[in-house]
Amino acid sequence: IGIIILLIATYILESDHKFSNFVAPIKNISKYGLYYIIATFLFAISATFDKYIIGSLGNIFTYSFFVWIFLAINFNLFHIYKFGFKDTIKCFRKDKFLPLFAAFFSLVSNLFIYKALSLAYVSIITPIFMLRTLFIVLIGGKFFHEKHLYFRLLISILMLIGAYLVRSEEH
Repeated sequence: IGIIILLIATYILESDHKFSNFVAPIKNISKYGLYYIIATFLFAISATFDKYIIGSLGNIFTYSFFVWIFLAINFNLFHIYKFGFKDTIKCFRKDKFLPLFAAFFSLVSNLFIYKALSLAYVSIITPIFMLRTLFIVLIGGKFFHEKHLYFRLLISILMLIGAYLVRSEEH
């Protein structure tokens, strides 16, 4: 039932809200759907490894430090490789502190997630972590002045219910 709710909610979210073309939302999903499926799979693996490593280390700050150093070095090297060193410096000059601002919030949210993972089971923390979807839809929708914000929020709640049902069907 949970998977069916997720599929229907995703279809409704991608539709034109008039349902004039039944196939159009499916075509839209196929553009990025594969990336989302891969990201979801990698998140599941990552959360499991996070729990295991945090349990071994016992210190979320050490773990977070190594994760963020790894990310910073690799993304900067990738950016230099893809766009060149001059473009990387230009990007830092143009954006100034905006990436640091975003990184700060990501770091703090990850520390809270790691702390939660150190105290509870992955199968409990992950569904709670999915509640971020509601905040992303609400804050992002307001910030970017997206149309049909409350409709998208309602569908996101429906998707969370579907995800909860999928999780509860497993147990």
